[in-house]
This record gives sequence, C-alpha cells and structure tokens, in this order.
Amino acid sequence: MSEPYYGWALDAVEGLRWLVHVDDWAFDGAGENLGGRDARAIDVAHVRWATTTAVTAVDLCVAEIAVRCCRVPFWSKRMPSFEEVQTRLKGQGQPAATAWLDSAAADPDYQLLRRGARDPLTHRFLVRSALIGPAGHRLNWTRPFPRRTVRTHER
Repeated sequence: MSEPYYGWALDAVEGLRWLVHVDDWAFDGAGENLGGRDARAIDVAHVRWATTTAVTAVDLCVAEIAVRCCRVPFWSKRMPSFEEVQTRLKGQGQPAATAWLDSAAADPDYQLLRRGARDPLTHRFLVRSALIGPAGHRLNWTRPFPRRTVRTHER
C-alpha cells in the first residue's frame, strides 16, 4: 500500500477547491442561484463542509503517519489522535514526521481550526448554528414525523 490516507487527504483538499467554485456560483449576482433557499443556511452548510473537510484532511495525514511510523494497523478501529501520534514519535527517529506534526501544531491556522472548529464540531454544539437556527424554521412538536417512502422495483 502506498500512502492511501495521504491520497485521501489530497482528495479532500481538492474537494475544498471545488467548494470555492460552488460557493462563488451560489452567491453570485442577486441570489438567483440560491433557488429561493435561505442564504444563511447555505452559508452555514458551506462553512461546515469546508471546516469538516479541513479537519478530515489533517486527521488523514496524521493517520498516514500513525500507520507508517507508529505501527498502527491500517484497518485499525480507532486511529490515534494528533497528540497521541506526537507522543509516540518522540525518540523514534522519525525526523520528517515529527517535523510535520510540530509544524502543524505550531501553525496558527491549525490552532484556529482545532480550537475553533474541530473540538466544537466533535464535542460541542456549533455556536454559529445555534445563533442562526435551522433555516428559520421553528420546531413544531405537533407536526408528525415524516414517513420515509420506500419504493420497490416492479417486476
């Protein structure tokens, strides 16, 4: 196997490049491309997409390092965290991997991503969503739960 987690991380970043085009198109002009949808809800969806994808890309790079340098099985049920991989690498003679992790940990953009997004998305309710609300709809407890319709193939 040659660097599959890293390859998936690159694919994730390419998806972010595509999101830039989607976002530019969606908000181009007077909002006609939004199709009547709430611009705030679309904006939050794009922010979540970008944030979770950025987090995923970093996590995939850390998983690649864990597999290549820390002897973590490729199909492990749980990959070690960023900090766990840093700890495992201390004194292991992996200067390139250690330098990458140290550089990422010191990067202010990564710190913002980690503290401002990764931990809240993973462990807490995202404040921005709470302030904006889900597309301006109020919760209606008397409304029946929508039934899922299942279509079967006709023979």
